[in-house]
Amino acid sequence: MPWNAAFERRLILLDAFHAEGGHGGELLTGSRGFRGDDLGKWLCDQHQRWPQLRDEQRGAPLELRMGPATGDRRVKTRARCACRAPVRNG
Repeated sequence: MPWNAAFERRLILLDAFHAEGGHGGELLTGSRGFRGDDLGKWLCDQHQRWPQLRDEQRGAPLELRMGPATGDRRVKTRARCACRAPVRNG
């Protein structure tokens, strides 16, 4: 696995948040608690660390359409993700 248990736990929360109708924009406004964890702070931290994350770590939020937007000032890299996240039904 390309990440630790804490990262995995937050990804599970992120997936649950998304499954319950949550959107990335809600998490990027600052602190946003979800099931006892500050998921908003965690996602913002991941966006700030984006260039240092492994491809697999970037892929998980991108699949949920919760990666940083192109031109996001918090991300200090020229690289852009060329993949397109699949559309989920339901």
